[in-house]
Amino acid sequence: MANVVVVVFLILSIAAWSHYGLFSAFLHLMVTITCAALALALWEPLVLGVLIDRMPYYAWCVGLLGPFVLLLVVVRSMQDKLVRWNLRFENLSNVIGGGFCGLLSSILISGLVIIAVGLMPMGESIMGYQPVTVNHDGTLEGRAGDGLLFPVDRWTAGFFDALSLGAFYPTGGTPLARHQPRLADRAVFNRLHPVDPGSSPAVHPDSVRIDHVAQFGSADLGPLMGDAASANESLLLVGTVWNADKFTYDRDGRLRLPPSQVRLVTSPQFATDESVALHRPEGVVIESGQSLRFKISVHFATTLARGEITARLKEVFATYGASLSDQAVVTVDDDVWRIADRGEAYELKHEGDGVNVYGAGANATRFDTDGALAYTQIKSNVKIVWVFLMPVDQVARGILLRTLRVELPEPLGDMPQRHRYGRFARALYAKDEPESARQPTAAAGPAGPAIEGPNVGPTQHGGGYGDDVQATSALPYPLSVTQARHQHRLQNNKIFEGDAVAEASRHRSLSPNTRVDEIYTASDEYMVRVRVGRENALSLFGKAKQAAARVGPFFIEDTSGASHHAVGYVWVKTEDNVQHIKVDRIGSLQRISQLPLRDMRRDDDLFLYFAIPRNVGVRRLVVGQADQKITGVGPPPVTSR
Repeated sequence: MANVVVVVFLILSIAAWSHYGLFSAFLHLMVTITCAALALALWEPLVLGVLIDRMPYYAWCVGLLGPFVLLLVVVRSMQDKLVRWNLRFENLSNVIGGGFCGLLSSILISGLVIIAVGLMPMGESIMGYQPVTVNHDGTLEGRAGDGLLFPVDRWTAGFFDALSLGAFYPTGGTPLARHQPRLADRAVFNRLHPVDPGSSPAVHPDSVRIDHVAQFGSADLGPLMGDAASANESLLLVGTVWNADKFTYDRDGRLRLPPSQVRLVTSPQFATDESVALHRPEGVVIESGQSLRFKISVHFATTLARGEITARLKEVFATYGASLSDQAVVTVDDDVWRIADRGEAYELKHEGDGVNVYGAGANATRFDTDGALAYTQIKSNVKIVWVFLMPVDQVARGILLRTLRVELPEPLGDMPQRHRYGRFARALYAKDEPESARQPTAAAGPAGPAIEGPNVGPTQHGGGYGDDVQATSALPYPLSVTQARHQHRLQNNKIFEGDAVAEASRHRSLSPNTRVDEIYTASDEYMVRVRVGRENALSLFGKAKQAAARVGPFFIEDTSGASHHAVGYVWVKTEDNVQHIKVDRIGSLQRISQLPLRDMRRDDDLFLYFAIPRNVGVRRLVVGQADQKITGVGPPPVTSR
């Protein structure tokens, strides 16, 4: 369909401007080039200064197309008023020359439209146009323009890149080819991973800031990367801090950034031209916060001051579940000692009669394929460190985050600071991953998944507990597509959102095409279902004496320490033979008071559903002041994309 639209538009333009003649067609071509160049110049200031707060999901498209169309109408009208007469050429010259100029102007117009529309949350395909695909192994295949008979988007981006380096070179500024390189490709990359209908295509400039940039030359890479180090490459760590206040996160409250949406912009160190290169991240490391861990004896201060980690100190750390590897490094800063080990950072302070150990964990994900994601549900002050490899003769100029370009400060020059940030690289390239690393094993063991009894005292308020947990998105009872569509919003024949009552019968015979039996799960996550036993729900949740606990939170904590609220529940009313299905992926269910516990009967069941990132397992269920350890539950294997 995209080919049909483009070809028809080109043919109509050729026919129209062949009729109007060479002179008119040439003037129209000059107007088109000028208006498009002005629109590209106004594009980023208009988006970031005005539109991003008003229409964040469509700002980059409207900010490019709006000025272009407006300028084209105004300038074209002015040109018609100023140039009232035509030049006469031979008929053949008018037909051929006019048609050729009309073809060029229509290529630029259609190419700019395709680029702008590609910056909207449109999914991977636009009218069948999908030039770049993600293979089953996650690698990218193709480039902008592939699949079109006339790759107008690639031609248009290339033309204005060349123009920005030539006649339209900005005085005192950065040319388009260097500031927004490979624009047509990035318009495609930005929508390669449509996680759900609420995915954000943009990053607000107030939502992210650069925390640090640390660069390591080839001589420093051995301790950081091991066998992966290369003498021809340097390592760049770009630390970013994110907040969810400005529409940057997806509409369900999660931040998902696939590697195709992140690029490092570099240029040759000593070259005089304006050439740039884009580099995909090697991986990402997300800090999981800081908390008091434990206290150790003051006797370790002597060896720590010498920068030594003794076997006895390793044993003490291991006792508290913080095993130190042979890669651990100590740095000394007055009376504070810091240990960096494969993404884990410990700060040791002499306080009182001992040494307090504080820890900040970090979870690393290698981007071996473009299928991996940087994923977080934490809303503020999330530290995400991007790891890039670049040739030693290149200099980093900026980082592209979706459609936003962020300039990079000078890399850290202080050696102790650089050394401290090296832990992120060690976390990414460590052979033996730490306990907090991503990609946990999902093996359940011979006993299968298990959830332990609640850790709650007899006098404590607190939530009830679940007595069954599974990595599944299945509904307790299936329902027909017709009934589901009438009551809920569906996505791929799965319930995406809604709040309604449906029939609950195990004996319904429905074909696969007419059957709805799951809650929608995005490609980067898996669903964990917790069954809250009827006796437990009534005794621990619902009694009036525990009404204070009903305002408390409930969530699942994953192996990285992040919390995940429920995206829905199914309340099975056994006596009425119905199931109340509520799914709210955007607002989430965060408080015990949002559950129908007060109305449950003793024969009823309540199933809670939690969407968990695929790169972590689950550790415990927290309800009010109670918590339960969960074992043997992790992401199921990926069968297809």
